Amino acid sequence: MPKKNGGLDSAWRDGMKKNIFMVLVAFFVCGVDAGFAATYNCQVQEISNLSFKRSNEFLFPTYGDWNDANGRALVCGHRGTDGCNSGVMAFINGEHYWRNKRYDGMNVYLCSTGGANAWAQHDKDYIQLCADTDGKTKVGTDGRYDYYCTNAVNTYVNNWYCVGQNRTDICRTEIEASPAPAPSPSPAPAPKPTPVTTSSCVDRCRGMTGQQYNECVACCHVPSAVANWNGSTCICAQNASYLFVPNSDPTTGGQCYMHGQLPEVVVTPEPGYECDPVKIAQIMGWQVQYASNATISGQILAIIQYCDGNPNEITFNTMYNQLLALINQESAAAQLSSQQAASRRRIANAASDIRSVVDNLDVSKWRTAEGNFNTSRLLSDSIAGVVLGTAGGLITSNVMKKNQASNGLEDIQCTVGGQVVAGWGDQFQVGIH
Repeated sequence: MPKKNGGLDSAWRDGMKKNIFMVLVAFFVCGVDAGFAATYNCQVQEISNLSFKRSNEFLFPTYGDWNDANGRALVCGHRGTDGCNSGVMAFINGEHYWRNKRYDGMNVYLCSTGGANAWAQHDKDYIQLCADTDGKTKVGTDGRYDYYCTNAVNTYVNNWYCVGQNRTDICRTEIEASPAPAPSPSPAPAPKPTPVTTSSCVDRCRGMTGQQYNECVACCHVPSAVANWNGSTCICAQNASYLFVPNSDPTTGGQCYMHGQLPEVVVTPEPGYECDPVKIAQIMGWQVQYASNATISGQILAIIQYCDGNPNEITFNTMYNQLLALINQESAAAQLSSQQAASRRRIANAASDIRSVVDNLDVSKWRTAEGNFNTSRLLSDSIAGVVLGTAGGLITSNVMKKNQASNGLEDIQCTVGGQVVAGWGDQFQVGIH
């Protein structure tokens, strides 16, 4: 029993401290391991066909990944569950594509998510020396160093790629120079089997066409230890299930391959032209502006997909000009619609004015809007007297306004001595006093 001295005895208390410390250490270590595993899962993943493959966010380990309609790439930055974290290093030995260009040999790339997600290319010296090579696969050599990876993937024969969160996942070892062996008399070389190149062999290929002709000729130019003609096809001597593939020039022979190791036919895009980045930025803006126009959106998507492939300047400019024509048609249609709406408003206003005039035609200067006699007009147009000076004496004119309507002749007037005494429709009298 522990002593009751105000607490547990010292031995038991020290034991409890050690146990608590070990629990905390175990929890901390497990927590770190779980968190690390949850944040690093850099895998080749499919990307959308709308993605801009020239972006340095994407790293394509093989030509097939780059040439596919959608494409499969190592993506720098969190993109689903397979994105690559900042600081992840990728090592590729063999053909691959980055920023829409082909690369061969050994290359090193580093993912950075500061500012923009992008892979950056590094020299092989960036790779550290291996502390050990346990659990690692040799993925290449340059004559001075051998290169090893923890998570190596062989895409075709000796084309490798791998990624690592820590720089120790990808490392190199210096090749030790071995002393030159003492010279010794070498045995006479064994005679090599000579290819069958007799005229009878080539003559048997006459009458054949296409792939069979190439295979027949190539089979004539390889040793019998490699392959032999059976009358219709070339059979590999080492294993009849292997496939004999002629070289591009069948007169140089051919090689036997297992069906899973057929040589990949690589069509290298012609370097030199990239779609105008200024026009591409403009097109991206139009993609948002004209998103509701199916015709324009379809042309924009066609241009983006074309630029992700193997573009040339003439075709790109032709597609761009076609897009401009569609946008101009859209703008002209919008302008015409606006003009038609303005014209309709002006016509409606004019019709309203005409209706107002027609509604007031029954109201004259002698009648009010209620149809009553206009007495105020009568008072203003009452009999007026005019005194005219002449050589013979005074002439007076009395005028009574008889007609207040405008009949188109209201400019006709009567004057005496240059003075107006009456207008059209007025009756007047002139007397001499």
